[in-house]
Amino acid sequence: MDNRSNTPPPSYDEESHDLIPQVIQLENDNENSTSNSTNNDQTVPEVVTSQTTSSVTPDSPLKLQQKPSELNNQANNEFTPDSKAVGLTPKKAKKTKTNLFDFSRKAKKSNKLHTPTVYSDTDEKKAVLAMLVDRSGSMDSMGSEVSAGCNEYLDTQREMDQKNGTTTHVLFATFDNEYELRRNNSLSEQPKITDEDVKPRGMTALFDSISSIVSDTIKTIDEMKEKPDTVGVFILTDGHENASKNWTKANVTAQIKMLESEPYKWQFYFAAANQDALSTGSSYGMSVDRCMTFDNSKTNLRAAFRSSSQAYYRQKCKMSSAYSPIERSACSTPRK
Repeated sequence: MDNRSNTPPPSYDEESHDLIPQVIQLENDNENSTSNSTNNDQTVPEVVTSQTTSSVTPDSPLKLQQKPSELNNQANNEFTPDSKAVGLTPKKAKKTKTNLFDFSRKAKKSNKLHTPTVYSDTDEKKAVLAMLVDRSGSMDSMGSEVSAGCNEYLDTQREMDQKNGTTTHVLFATFDNEYELRRNNSLSEQPKITDEDVKPRGMTALFDSISSIVSDTIKTIDEMKEKPDTVGVFILTDGHENASKNWTKANVTAQIKMLESEPYKWQFYFAAANQDALSTGSSYGMSVDRCMTFDNSKTNLRAAFRSSSQAYYRQKCKMSSAYSPIERSACSTPRK
């Protein structure tokens, strides 16, 4: 006589994939043996798995060949501390598709304009200069002229400070894919710029770097005991923006227009090669008088540093800081 004839066949819940009689029976046993156990102590997934693998035959109407995604869904919905014992995967955070070239979510957190504090007690003998120099891979053709040009610029300011009794605080930063602030103290205390400081690499995250140099300049001024009366920002590049993740052209333009207007009166200088710097710089909100194109050669690069240093010196002296025709022509001599 078949002992199984009086036992009703197990029912099957298609949504949870559970064998209902076996699960209920085991839960009753657990309740009898451990009266204080909680729902988290009942290893339901283990019971279901062991019963389905041991008691269901290939002829069973149950679908044993479940897809991996279905097993994962089951595990995610019914995960308990003992689920690892049966090879189930713990519940994971919901996956979202991310466009690697869509930085809008991050930009919303970091693209706000930087607003300086307005100080009424500024010192006419104090000035701040922020230099932002391109070190992207395309600058490799300039060799050591980049560091030499930076040092010539700063040496001129040192000489003028000694002559006029002025003090200049310099922030010197470089950028490619990344922005790096390399100097931030009084010019009289700064060492020379080295070839390693401006060693070419990477791409051109110009917009993000402008944001960073502006932010660092504002923080520096806030921390100074004697506030400067003059703030200048010098930017040199040989290419176009191609790597920023947070800031856009619109952010840069709004920021520069704000800083060059009252009550801040910052002045931006833009020297660029391989483009119409007057058109590019003015589209970023800079005064066209302080934008200059230099031909892409070592000689013209040095001339661009030299002319820009003279223009900034005139700003400190409360004179016109526009590039002169002679300074512009010096940067456009034919290549040798």
